[in-house]
Amino acid sequence: MDLSTLNPQQARAVRHGEGPILVLAGAGSGKTRVITTRIAYLISRGVAPENILGVTFTNKAAAEMRERVGHVVPRDVAKRVNLGTFHALGVRLLRAEIGHLGFDPRFTILDEADKRRVMRDVLKELRLGADRSEQRVLAIVSKAKNARTSPARLPEAKYNPEMPRAQKVFDLYNRQLRNLNAVDFDDLLLLPTRIFDERPDVRDAYRERFRYVLVDEYQDTNPIQMHLLSQLVGPPYNLMAVGDDDQSIYGFRGAVADNILRFGDHYPGTTVVALEQNYRSVGAVLDLANAVIAKNTARHPKRLWSQYDSGEPVRLVEYDDEHAEAEGIAELIVRTVRDEGRAYDAFAILYRSNGQAASLEEALRQQSVPYRMLGGQSLFDRKEIKDTLAYLRLLLNSRDELSLRRVINFPPRGVGVMTLSRLDERAKEQGRRFGDVVFEALDEPGAIEPKAVDKVRELFRLLDTARTRLRTAPGHDLSEIARDLVKGLRLEEAVRSAEKNPNIARIRWQGVEELLDRLDTFAASRSAWAALDDYVQIVTLDTSNTGRERDEEGEPRVTLATMHSSKGLEFPIVYLCGLNDGVLPHENALDEGSSGVAEERRLFYVGVTRARERLTLTRYRLREVRGSRERCPQSRFLEDIPPGLLDLSDAPAVASAEEQRATNAMNFARMRALLDD
Repeated sequence: MDLSTLNPQQARAVRHGEGPILVLAGAGSGKTRVITTRIAYLISRGVAPENILGVTFTNKAAAEMRERVGHVVPRDVAKRVNLGTFHALGVRLLRAEIGHLGFDPRFTILDEADKRRVMRDVLKELRLGADRSEQRVLAIVSKAKNARTSPARLPEAKYNPEMPRAQKVFDLYNRQLRNLNAVDFDDLLLLPTRIFDERPDVRDAYRERFRYVLVDEYQDTNPIQMHLLSQLVGPPYNLMAVGDDDQSIYGFRGAVADNILRFGDHYPGTTVVALEQNYRSVGAVLDLANAVIAKNTARHPKRLWSQYDSGEPVRLVEYDDEHAEAEGIAELIVRTVRDEGRAYDAFAILYRSNGQAASLEEALRQQSVPYRMLGGQSLFDRKEIKDTLAYLRLLLNSRDELSLRRVINFPPRGVGVMTLSRLDERAKEQGRRFGDVVFEALDEPGAIEPKAVDKVRELFRLLDTARTRLRTAPGHDLSEIARDLVKGLRLEEAVRSAEKNPNIARIRWQGVEELLDRLDTFAASRSAWAALDDYVQIVTLDTSNTGRERDEEGEPRVTLATMHSSKGLEFPIVYLCGLNDGVLPHENALDEGSSGVAEERRLFYVGVTRARERLTLTRYRLREVRGSRERCPQSRFLEDIPPGLLDLSDAPAVASAEEQRATNAMNFARMRALLDD
């Protein structure tokens, strides 16, 4: 296989033989190319595609990986390689093996709204109150599952005020999921590890199947993902971990930077290859990035370098306050577009927290600058889409009680809230399924409002008819079956009548049409049932992820994004704003001490390395606090930058380190005085 287009370090990683290998892939160093070429190389050496497992963190990254493999080996061969996210792997394992835990393989994957609904019921049943705190309790439950422990054993168990409730609901919440034959997003990883722990024979069968495992973004793994990998990878430990400890920025999601730092301890005999040649940025950007990240002590040493020239020096611009900062950035963009003929999509404005976006949006609007924001409401977050998906889930799983509760009165069928509450209580008291209780109540005089009985019967009839067709139909009939169900349910009339503005109503229904159109892409060479099952599974996994990008069509736009959501992206011209202590590093990180500051420094490094040609850092001197303007210290990260790496011509008022320390001392003195008072 020809590897002449790879640099020496990339080629060394691709040619690696048996045993564990850690590829330290610096920002912009071509890590995806290494992974996909490694897969093709293994196939060229006689490894069956079915024996290769590639794991990453997003469906988008997995799709890109498969596309690239398809450019190197025949596409029919590429399709046989096991590529996907950790959670998609978990779904695949559970569909085949969850029977070992007593679940039905047709389990439902709960989305965030369903999880909150279940937790509200649990809190209510235990009389712990459901004053909209279920999200905080769920966060603790999720953290415990990902740490493979209980809430009581988490480090914050002693001081988190929600911990007592989380401890009390933990077991009941999990039992309720089991009763619903449902799993949440965290279970997709936790339950496979339980199966492998309890059934070594099942674990060994998967080890034999997945003989070569490659993991992208290894620095983002959490304890449960690490444990799952350790179960899947047996001797001779053919695991390639690709990642960058300098880009470990998801500690708040449970990622453990120590996983990549101690990879060699977990897998003795590890070969380490560092990819340091950067194919993205000019030298000036990389020099600054190297200088900043070098201040972190717990890291694998590496230094990025570029084949490009130095380019323009990185600029530091200081403004009076955050509003002036936003206005100044907008003006700089407009001027560059006018003077250089740049398109607006060449620019990105990156910031630490979403709260900084408001003033930036206002400034861009005042300058008539088109922009897009990473994030925003997904198609699948809309009510009418969730309702349609609930009906599709009911086709696959008649026991999906959460979906039935969601849609039993949409479109309106005259089933009142009190009626549903009584039937729900009856189901719980008798230990029976909600759907069975509802079905029997249709023949019980007075149990359901008379005007609603016929409509609910029609609902069950439509579902049964569609379900019967689904079981026997080929995949290309799926869209027709779904559309016939939607038509019979009169969903279009319900969606349109629920919205007063006809234009918005039209847009909402177009979203449902888009959902139904997407079913066609899942219909090839399989049954309609299997196609729908795959579609619902992928949609559920996608909507459980965060950091989605709003799709904007038409003219080029400036990108607004948090530094977290910018990871993996690149732009010709980048503005990093809010270089102030308390903003970056964030005040919460300052409370966490050195580990918090270290992760914030990695976040700053990620932001810096998004820039290809030009980088501008901005900060402001004053901020408003309770009606008065106070001096805002510059970010300590600016002090990490050696003299000569920054163009300070637009920052004449930047405070020196000594002046900054004096300001900090004055602020601490004020705080002590207030506390004494």
